[in-house]
Amino acid sequence: MGLIGGAPSPPDALAHPRGHLVYRILTVVTAAWTYGTILLGANVMATDSGLDCPSWPTCDGSSITPLSFQGGVVLEFSHRLAAFSLSLLILALFVVAVLYERRRPALIRVSALAFLMVVAQALLGGAIIVTQEQNLIVVAHLGLATLLFGLLAVLAMLVNLPYFPRGWLARFSGSGEELTYLKVPGPKEPPESESSEAGGSHRGEAPSALHP
Repeated sequence: MGLIGGAPSPPDALAHPRGHLVYRILTVVTAAWTYGTILLGANVMATDSGLDCPSWPTCDGSSITPLSFQGGVVLEFSHRLAAFSLSLLILALFVVAVLYERRRPALIRVSALAFLMVVAQALLGGAIIVTQEQNLIVVAHLGLATLLFGLLAVLAMLVNLPYFPRGWLARFSGSGEELTYLKVPGPKEPPESESSEAGGSHRGEAPSALHP
């Protein structure tokens, strides 16, 4: 049984016992891409470049792409491209879950939730432009992005957890395996029974040596 409910998906060329290979890879890539998109958005806000593309979804009211790539326009447009690519990645994550993870419906639900969140995130991004960076909208945009990253990071960890090196799992779980994994081999002590037998034999041999 997988970590997130249900039995493993039907085997195929890309399947693993506890998750589809493409789905597992997509969770990691999507979580990392989300983090990068958040960093780009932070740079946009830090450099006050949020309104350098003054319209949404177009950049200058007539074209999707900016007329010139200079200054803050580069940051703002790069952030938009990253957010659009993130939407496609999460959509792909949902499609792969539907195709290959039907026996683990929790993965389909989490992927669908992530897609709804990224759509809401895009709408909030547009609202920032329309409202001229109203503080409440900006905070909501950042908060939802943080929640989305957390969701995807946990999802990536759960579906890939069975494939972590054994030592990592031992440290993470704090089980007895940790001690076994970290223990440095040393000289083996003889079992207590063998020690007592050896002692008994020596005690028995001593009188015969003194009194032949």
